[in-house]
Amino acid sequence: MKMKLSDSLVKNMVVTADLLNTINGGMSLPSTKMRKLEDCYELDVVAPGLSVENLKIEIHNRHLSVFHYLNYKAPNHTNEQEGAPNIVHLMPIPFDVELDSITALYEEKHLKVIMPFNELAEGYFRSIDIDTV
Repeated sequence: MKMKLSDSLVKNMVVTADLLNTINGGMSLPSTKMRKLEDCYELDVVAPGLSVENLKIEIHNRHLSVFHYLNYKAPNHTNEQEGAPNIVHLMPIPFDVELDSITALYEEKHLKVIMPFNELAEGYFRSIDIDTV
């Protein structure tokens, strides 16, 4: 069985390959480490070549994403710039994290995302009675 690729898919693949390939200058790969500390999780991101102004952090449906946009000149357009998101780190947020308290700090070329524990999620216990009909 043959797979047929659409022209737009092939063009998008070529643009992405051109943005990321080493012949075009290449990109350094970011390094990420997740640690569980006494009172929080800490995600440490080192992304050489990226300034803090270009990094973005979003939470969507209990998933944390760290990304930046790759800007490029749109093919067959004059002076138009387009951007493609490049994911640096994507992870589900652990159930014991207080979502409203997540913060980020950029220090000495390290982006640190601090995810404090939700005190209510730890040690919760409840016995449930079984009703009969």
